[in-house]
Amino acid sequence: MLEENIRECGLYDRLGPSRDMISSIFTSVNKFVRHDAEGDIIKYSRVFGKPKDFVEEIARNIERMDGPFRDKVWIYMRWMVRPKPDLRIFDHFSPENLNVPLTGNMARVAACLGLIDSVEPSLWEDENKAVKARERITCFAKQLFPRDPAKVDYPFFLLGRWLKGRDLNINTLKEALRFFAHLQKVTGHPHSFYQSISRYKSGWEEKTANVLRKMKIPYSYELIRFPLPGGISYTPDFIINKSKQGRKILLEPHYELTEKDAHKFSLFKQTYGHEFLLILLLKNDYIPYFRARNLLTDDLCDDVWPIEFVHVLAEKIRTGAYDP
Repeated sequence: MLEENIRECGLYDRLGPSRDMISSIFTSVNKFVRHDAEGDIIKYSRVFGKPKDFVEEIARNIERMDGPFRDKVWIYMRWMVRPKPDLRIFDHFSPENLNVPLTGNMARVAACLGLIDSVEPSLWEDENKAVKARERITCFAKQLFPRDPAKVDYPFFLLGRWLKGRDLNINTLKEALRFFAHLQKVTGHPHSFYQSISRYKSGWEEKTANVLRKMKIPYSYELIRFPLPGGISYTPDFIINKSKQGRKILLEPHYELTEKDAHKFSLFKQTYGHEFLLILLLKNDYIPYFRARNLLTDDLCDDVWPIEFVHVLAEKIRTGAYDP
């Protein structure tokens, strides 16, 4: 019954390659809580002296929580042990004894700092390598926050997302930090990523997503909200995991183009233009109309493409032939 309900979920096809295992994972979680923890996970956690001991117990008993997935348990432990903005439910554990989760984003920052040599999947497949990498990162974090090393987890997560696809060295890290500091100075807000699963708001967005999936071009949909001067923000529709001349490519399918939209896109280009390349996708017949109304100006975006030919654009991006 659970498996049938999961499959009927409208977002099932977007849950990733391991979605068929969801029901069995839920079953192992329920079995652990009911039988081992006797229905009270908080009370059961008090049997263990340190977070590491409880991590080992969870990894032994819950499916896909051991081996290369061990860091998911450390993420969970961070939520449950650290104080606000985390939950601090396992209040008998000390944050001082937490390990920093070895996620892909964390590994990129660690590589820039020279703490580890590789961010390849083999790092997680070799348990000894993963343990050593996690220990090095945690040791570094303790130099910053001796009583709360996992405090670095979220800011390093944000930084690691930004470093994806870049050369991982100390100079790249410095450039990213200077860029974040500049953004906060310009906008008055710290730079933040917001992860969410969103439904496509239009048929054009869905068409764009289908083309990208068909061509196996990795992308994120409405993943990041960018603060802009004047207290407004912009959430791009598609961030492509491809770069052109060092700038990540954004695709923005748009039916209407208002003065408010034009102002927002222009501010985005002024503020983030050296990091992102914004391509506006419009209905072919509307492009001359928007130009005649002086809405589609050169400072608005980097390129404009007819939405009807998004497959041509995607192919050029996929092969590296795209040239704005």
